[in-house]
Amino acid sequence: MSILPPSRGKILFGLGITCLLVQFLYVSYYNETRRLDNFIATTTQEYFPSTNPVPITRLNLSGIQTMFYNNVQTEETKDKNLLTPCPQTPLALNGTVRLLVPSQETLEEVAQELSWLRFFEDGRQMPLDCQAKYTIAIIVPYRNRLANLCSFLLNMHPFLTKQQLDYTIFIVEQFDDGLFNRAMLMNVGFTEALKLHDFDCFFFHDVDLIPENDRNIYSCPDQPRHMSVAIDKFNYRYIIIPRNHTII
Repeated sequence: MSILPPSRGKILFGLGITCLLVQFLYVSYYNETRRLDNFIATTTQEYFPSTNPVPITRLNLSGIQTMFYNNVQTEETKDKNLLTPCPQTPLALNGTVRLLVPSQETLEEVAQELSWLRFFEDGRQMPLDCQAKYTIAIIVPYRNRLANLCSFLLNMHPFLTKQQLDYTIFIVEQFDDGLFNRAMLMNVGFTEALKLHDFDCFFFHDVDLIPENDRNIYSCPDQPRHMSVAIDKFNYRYIIIPRNHTII
């Protein structure tokens, strides 16, 4: 067995360490690239529609247009100056209300069940025997939630009418199958509503939230407020956010 000279042994030892280092760097780089590729794929899947998207059912209003125009208020209302203001808290409010369920989840069925309403040409509903204290717009972002929409309309119209409000409900539908842009729909609804009337305040409403107490009045206070601080989904527990925390 021959013994290498000390200088040659140091050279071979150095080459071995270099090879190990190169191999380590190569494996680390390869794994890091794979992790980065997986991250990009996951992220893009969140923002781009699938190549085989779930079919989206869009609202078809043709079946209720005739029914709606038959219910348009044609009689001239009394001069508002002659009407007494509606009370701050209407006397007919009873507290907890019974939620209504449509017999069929179609807009035609909901329109039939609400045929007692008399709308004005711009879709507004207001009391005829007193002057409403508030004129409000309710903006509802919507896409492919017909069952929720039917329940929402069937319950909200009697609820708001009982509160003697001058109100208009705007359903703002997103037609494409991309990421649902709730904030954009709210902005669109706000902009379009301003073209129709000078509302006292706006309510940005989810289509799957229905108030259960008619004393929760949709009024216009000086400061913005949250209208659903407790919901059945979370067992009506209040969520308290510390002052030093921010909700994003």
